[in-house]
Amino acid sequence: MKTLEERLHPEAFMRIHRSTIVRLGEVDAILRGGGGDYAVRLEDGTRLSLSRDRIDALKERLGVTGL
Repeated sequence: MKTLEERLHPEAFMRIHRSTIVRLGEVDAILRGGGGDYAVRLEDGTRLSLSRDRIDALKERLGVTGL
């Protein structure tokens, strides 16, 4: 996964979970679930797990405030 992450353009892609890399332009929303879980919803409705330790970095990259 690390090798793939390094090959992708860092302005367009971000690793959001240990096994998930997302194209930032496809992110529609950051969702907060029960028990402190988070997910990302893509424009096509797909939901992907979001690691707690990557939430702040994702919000910064997307220019999101609050949540």
